[in-house]
Amino acid sequence: MPCRASEFESASWRWFTDSVHELMGARNPVYARMAGNSRRVETVTESVVPLDDEGPELRLCPITVRSEGDLSVAGVIDGELTDVHVALDAAADVMVEQTMRGYFSAISSVSDRVGNTIDASGQDIVDALIDGVERTEVDFDDDGHPTTTLVIHPDTYAKLLARGTTPEQSSRLQAVYAKKLEERRASRRVRRLD
Repeated sequence: MPCRASEFESASWRWFTDSVHELMGARNPVYARMAGNSRRVETVTESVVPLDDEGPELRLCPITVRSEGDLSVAGVIDGELTDVHVALDAAADVMVEQTMRGYFSAISSVSDRVGNTIDASGQDIVDALIDGVERTEVDFDDDGHPTTTLVIHPDTYAKLLARGTTPEQSSRLQAVYAKKLEERRASRRVRRLD
């Protein structure tokens, strides 16, 4: 049975989007963890997030991500794939930037709305980081090591590396993690009836 054009187009599109997705993950480790194994393109509507306080509900809109490019069908048929590689590369660059900008914008809106934003101006960068850890939920592996990913702007990360921590800050951070771990364990304790 010969392959119909619509099947070819569908398979080509799936290959192209899967390739762009893989390149996006290779370029941005946060995107790679966020996207996981999902390669589906979905139509998503606005989400309304009810909050416990008296303020207005939070509305999150879908992130529009797109890229445009040209491919030579004749070149692909002849095996000249330079245009395909360039298009894949360009699409991944543009789309990961758009995705992450939208993602961090949504995270910022939610953080601002629920009071998890920290104004670190005039504050030691390490102390501000520890304050942030105190305000957020932290996950742990079975051995009690924190597994929550902390995303920091590259400039801030460079400042943290250059600055280092004092023994007091290291002790405070360890105490915060210990408290979070105990809270986590307490929330998971279940009484068993044998």
